[in-house]
Amino acid sequence: MASDRSDGVRRPRSRRRVRPEWVLLGILGLMGLAGVGESFRTAHKPPPKQPPKPYDPDWQRSKQAPDFELPDAAGRKIKLSTLLKDGPVVVIWYRGAWCPFCNIALRTYQAELVPALAERGFELIAISPQKPDGSLTSAESNELTYSVASDPGNHIATALGILTEPSPDSVAAQVTLGVDLTEVNADGGKTLPMPTVVVVDAAGIIRWIDVHPNYTTRSEVSDILAAVDAKS
Repeated sequence: MASDRSDGVRRPRSRRRVRPEWVLLGILGLMGLAGVGESFRTAHKPPPKQPPKPYDPDWQRSKQAPDFELPDAAGRKIKLSTLLKDGPVVVIWYRGAWCPFCNIALRTYQAELVPALAERGFELIAISPQKPDGSLTSAESNELTYSVASDPGNHIATALGILTEPSPDSVAAQVTLGVDLTEVNADGGKTLPMPTVVVVDAAGIIRWIDVHPNYTTRSEVSDILAAVDAKS
């Protein structure tokens, strides 16, 4: 730009010289700020979400089964150590009354497993994380004669290492089908036990455990009875 002088003559304004060291300092300053920003983001980055404890058959087998006292479909308390006083127990973990694969398995166990276990002196109990009302639905809709209990918070499943959490896509798909895990689970959470069958002897020791990460599969009655006969 030009500047006006009192004599009326317009003269060019002298340009301020940019020193090279200023440019260098500016570049270094910007690099420093970028480094600080990256350090801040790294320091404040949330820790990665830890997956549920993986199923480890070598750890569960031959270990003491976690004792529990859980409400059944009628509101009565079921205690494992009390059941074991009358003999060995087979425990089933299922996802809930809303799961069609679970209902098929529960009915199959009622028809084929319960009579065979009774002949061998074994008790059968099924556990899910749903509310007691859900347990009642499971028992009534499938005409079950064995005990169906609720494990609020999946504490026993966690102790066994058979807990899993559906992916966000799976949760969204379930909601579109009318299943909201936060409503059906007793603790309002979204975690579920993997379908599991455990054979517990009268001393409370896990003698056989069969876990199914694929929720569409289940333990076969013949395999359960083979495990019962091998450990009884």
